[in-house]
Amino acid sequence: MLAAMEPSALLDLAAITDAQLGVRHFRVEERISQLFAIEVLAVSPRADLDLEMMVGYGAALRLAAAGGGYRVWGGLCTDAEHVGTGVDGVASYRLQIRPMLWRTSQRMSRRVFQNQNAIEVATSVLREWGIEPVVGMQRRALNRHEYRVQLDESDYAFVARQLEEQGISYVFEHIPPPPEAAHHIASMTLILSDQLECWRERPEALVNAGTTQGRPAFPFVSNVRLGRAVRPGRVSLRGYDYRSHAQLTLAAEARGGNEAELGYERYRYLPKAFVTDAGADQRAGMAAAQVLLDAERSAARLVSMSSNVIDMPPGTRFRIDTHERESLCDDAGLLLVGATIEGDVNGEWAVALEAIPIADALAAETAAVFCPAQVTPKPRVMGLQSAVVVGPVGEEIHTDEFGRVKVQFHWDRLGRSDGASSCWIRVSQSWAGGGYGASQLPRVGHEVIVGFF
Repeated sequence: MLAAMEPSALLDLAAITDAQLGVRHFRVEERISQLFAIEVLAVSPRADLDLEMMVGYGAALRLAAAGGGYRVWGGLCTDAEHVGTGVDGVASYRLQIRPMLWRTSQRMSRRVFQNQNAIEVATSVLREWGIEPVVGMQRRALNRHEYRVQLDESDYAFVARQLEEQGISYVFEHIPPPPEAAHHIASMTLILSDQLECWRERPEALVNAGTTQGRPAFPFVSNVRLGRAVRPGRVSLRGYDYRSHAQLTLAAEARGGNEAELGYERYRYLPKAFVTDAGADQRAGMAAAQVLLDAERSAARLVSMSSNVIDMPPGTRFRIDTHERESLCDDAGLLLVGATIEGDVNGEWAVALEAIPIADALAAETAAVFCPAQVTPKPRVMGLQSAVVVGPVGEEIHTDEFGRVKVQFHWDRLGRSDGASSCWIRVSQSWAGGGYGASQLPRVGHEVIVGFF
């Protein structure tokens, strides 16, 4: 049993080392594949702290719980507010802290990525921000995409969309600063994985204190509740590859859940789900259908509980020692998907945890214990766009065996107006058919109108 200790909450600011800020209240919300959000209410004898030196600079919250748990969140102060000053001259400040990854949500762009898989695209974008992700366990190899377009969306939305489509989650691993590094803000590592249950495990089981109203000094959970929600039990995809025989239909289906849920179908037409470098691939379509189904069903079973444990980040695999439902205390354990930690420094701390029973997920025959929901919208091109046909220097006609051409969009500031400016694009002809028709090939330098399916 751990000896009880006084809880503490400390706030570090990178740009103001003499702020003398004391934490009074805090709230931390974190979840797999979401940017954590921290709100801190702090006081200082100084009513003249420069808000300009708070926002946009590094900040960290350090918590030490009475049960002995310790946790650090390092990131960026995104909002700061001078709430007011009391009659005693003590000023109150409210600060918002987000991970460094949040910065990627503040830049919007248009660009094209070619012949890369989702991890490669995400890594390329994140490195521009000085973020080097660590790629964890992967259940399957990722196909490379002929092209991926970021269109009027933030870097964060673009990266999140690529990861969601492939069933890849992200979590944060925070690295506390060394003891000798005064005023050094804790750094973080971004973990990308489609098998989070294999990433991090808490070695000792947490004691299930039942419905007790007491506050034990040892790590525990209480008020454990298992919920089951109806979710779609079938995903059907259909596609078409013009490079193959015109009558070839590409279809894929994934099933899961109980008999009633099989009647709730998600049907989508996704031609690109079946297309790889080697051509049409039925297995790629099946994998895409399974990812969509897993994303729909990840929250079908959810375990909620109260706790005093603060040192488990989302993505941690843990166990509880006893429960009347065997699946909740099974050796497979639970996967923590979300946590909320809130409290006053001199008062009670409340910790709410949400987890997925791994044994139940495996019994449901899903391909993944957890799969992020596909919630990031995909931009749509409305209408037509103008572009210029491009090709290698000195060539008048630059096509492939299908008569496709490459173009430079006027908005593409990264393209070099050469043979690598875009993927191959089909050319619409005025008259076309098997054994007859006419063909007109756009020349390099011609302006063309590009339509989008």
